[in-house]
Amino acid sequence: MQKISQLVRQLPGRLPLASMLTAVSLTAVLSGAALAAPQDTKPNQSCGAKDVQCVITFADQRIQERQDALVKLSTKVTDLQQKHHISDTEADNLQGNIKADKDGLNDLKTKIDATTDAKTAREEAKTIYTQFRIFAVVIPRDTKRLHLDVELQLRDTLEDLKSKLESTLDKVPADKQDQAKQDFTDYKSNLTEAEAQIDVAQTAIAQLTVDNYNNHRDVYETNLKTLDQAETTIHKDLHAAAKDLHEINKLAKKK
Repeated sequence: MQKISQLVRQLPGRLPLASMLTAVSLTAVLSGAALAAPQDTKPNQSCGAKDVQCVITFADQRIQERQDALVKLSTKVTDLQQKHHISDTEADNLQGNIKADKDGLNDLKTKIDATTDAKTAREEAKTIYTQFRIFAVVIPRDTKRLHLDVELQLRDTLEDLKSKLESTLDKVPADKQDQAKQDFTDYKSNLTEAEAQIDVAQTAIAQLTVDNYNNHRDVYETNLKTLDQAETTIHKDLHAAAKDLHEINKLAKKK
């Protein structure tokens, strides 16, 4: 599949667009939760019953692992924002969530580091897993949200091309008009379906919370499955719309 920007540049009249996204395959790259991280399960802790410093060191290491993962996610968000693959608004929303978790972990580290007995330190350390859920919930969810934001931007780009693509139909030879019109109908249909599934995905992702993971796992798992199915359909629809765009462009070039 050619890049959308290449397809647009090839349209008759060299229709201008400010900044195109890369090929639809970018959404496939992000869909696999590309930010690999350790599982958010409590590893074995071999500290002595009263060894408070051992517990503090253990907790600090686990917090740092999560901070590193959040920094990696933040860097990915910034990179995609600078390339105009996601909007500034969506980037700001994600960065706000990341900052809140980073600040929360910093506060927890300060609290644990000041603890003077091992039992209290252990209780505080448990909240790394029960309150923050960085690896179980936050990183997978916000990576999926980042993927969805890329799809939103791509959907908007393809939607903006609709009127320009319709005018291109006039340049298609008479014997290819029926085919071009069918491709254009498919193009609009694919975008409509993508829009519907984006709404489904946005509703589902809002339910992927730490509270639901901890206390309403069935709700969490159901919405996770719904989100994955919706994003698969969105990717398929946007890929098909880009293909329709390419086909109409080819027909318009035929003499």
